[in-house]
Amino acid sequence: MQLRTPGFAPAQHPAQLGAGLVAIASVVASLAAWGTVKIIERTARRPRRAWVTAGLLALAVSLSAPLAGHGITAANRLTLVCIHLAVAAVLIPVLALTLPARRPVGTPSAPDDAVLVTGHQRAS
Repeated sequence: MQLRTPGFAPAQHPAQLGAGLVAIASVVASLAAWGTVKIIERTARRPRRAWVTAGLLALAVSLSAPLAGHGITAANRLTLVCIHLAVAAVLIPVLALTLPARRPVGTPSAPDDAVLVTGHQRAS
């Protein structure tokens, strides 16, 4: 089966999608997810819950691409949706396990908050 991406503009035609491009997109999504987890880890009171919520929202947004557009078969759409679901099925729970369910009380959420917790300002 040749995998194709849908066209979105009236003049745009479906494009071929190879395994290499799928792998690159998965790596880029993984790096973006890791970066998001690092931000959530520093800022959220409940990092694990915040990550799962953000991951599921990102999945919902990412599914709009294979479900929209024109010029591809239902089998191609289903395959694209399954690829998105497979990447999310790995990234969301694996990265969630790296986060605490809650951040301990009194833990600064960012370097600037250290002043409030310790009463001392760090030298810049």
